[in-house]
Amino acid sequence: MHKYILCFLFFPFSLFSQSTYFEKVFGTAGNDFSRSVKQIASGSIYVFGNSDISGNGDLSLSKLDCYGQLLWTNYYGTPNSENGFYLNTTADGNLVFTGETETASNNLDVIIYKIDTSGAVIWNKFFASPVNETARYIEQTDDGGYIIAGSQNDALGLYDILVLKIDAAGDYQWHQALGRSDNEYADMVHQTAAGYIVTADTRSYGAGGYDVILYDLDTAGTENWSQTYGDSLQNGCQGLLITSDGKYLSYGETEIAPFSAFDFYLEKIDTNGSSIWRYTYGGSGADAIFSVQEDTDGGYICTGYSNSYNGMGPLDLVVLKVDAAGTFMWEQTYGDTGIDIGYEIIRSIDNNGFIITGKTFSGGTEQCYLLKLDDNGLVSGIPGAEKILRFEVFPNPADDYFSVNYKLEGNEKHRLLVRDVLGNIVNENELRVDESAIITDVSGFAPGIYFCLLEENGKIISTKKVVVNR
Repeated sequence: MHKYILCFLFFPFSLFSQSTYFEKVFGTAGNDFSRSVKQIASGSIYVFGNSDISGNGDLSLSKLDCYGQLLWTNYYGTPNSENGFYLNTTADGNLVFTGETETASNNLDVIIYKIDTSGAVIWNKFFASPVNETARYIEQTDDGGYIIAGSQNDALGLYDILVLKIDAAGDYQWHQALGRSDNEYADMVHQTAAGYIVTADTRSYGAGGYDVILYDLDTAGTENWSQTYGDSLQNGCQGLLITSDGKYLSYGETEIAPFSAFDFYLEKIDTNGSSIWRYTYGGSGADAIFSVQEDTDGGYICTGYSNSYNGMGPLDLVVLKVDAAGTFMWEQTYGDTGIDIGYEIIRSIDNNGFIITGKTFSGGTEQCYLLKLDDNGLVSGIPGAEKILRFEVFPNPADDYFSVNYKLEGNEKHRLLVRDVLGNIVNENELRVDESAIITDVSGFAPGIYFCLLEENGKIISTKKVVVNR
């Protein structure tokens, strides 16, 4: 069943309209979030996820223009609940997405839709059995069909890796279940020259707890080799990128000590399964990477969540950059006072920055979150941002004052502007390169969200959000 409802609430969360770069929040009066994003040649952006607009979970697909302006939202599914996980493009210019649907008997089945760019259904299919199945990822294969990765119950009620192959019309061709005596959950599958590479979490193999596992499969889904990665601590994989040099980049989260909060991890692996390098990043809080794209300089730009670098809420959406050798370069965080997560990052088709989608807590509900950022992870996209060596706001939230700690390069004129949510300037100060901090009195401010804008020669080069409490 195809349900069409125009999304009736739209909250633009940016200071300037029609900007090359933007930060947008949109959804309904209920809970909405987006897990996957794609941009097509016309510049249109498609965001896929979930909404509880009907009272149950529905698959949601939103179309936005290249400036992040919402054009429409469609809803898909059955009278029962659905969860949407991944959206991809097809060779004929259409879209395909997958997830899970709840049956009348409360089992979970795989659900797959192919749609055109207007949102009309071309076909939809289910993969069902007497046990539970779920799909996390889909991509088109060279024969015009599709390969899907997910999980399926085994005879003991535990989960195995599910790899499902369907043809161009969505009809079943074959599936493969991989696993042993404990749980395995697949995150992603990619076609390779000789077959497929699958990444998953495993508790049946490895050094203890959850580890990361790669399976190299032939074209029929038969295992060529498998390799685990991790240690006796908990390790979780969120996906696998095939890099431009033909290697693999595994990413997710890992403990660094027993029962510690998670840190980001990246691990580069060759096509035989041998680790080339592995690094962890993060602070004292919980950090995870959910998506990675290769940058034009050979480095990697990632998104996920952080409460080590967060400034607004318990978890902020994080963007971080490492170079081609895995050396940490920078991070930026975005979000409100709730939980904010980035689920997928893609390179924009104009090759001028990145698009990220995820979720944010806004107005009392979860909402879809969409950002277009420049190559420095900034909304501004204005030259001069590279001269910011430090720009931090503390405390945040603030009661009577907040301090802006900064370090700048160059001899240009800098100002700090504080704007309210309507864009009105409520405070401004000149900044000197030879100073490092300025205190802003907010005791007379109304409670709410404000924006600290760092200005160079009349142009905004960076923005931070701060919440004023009472």
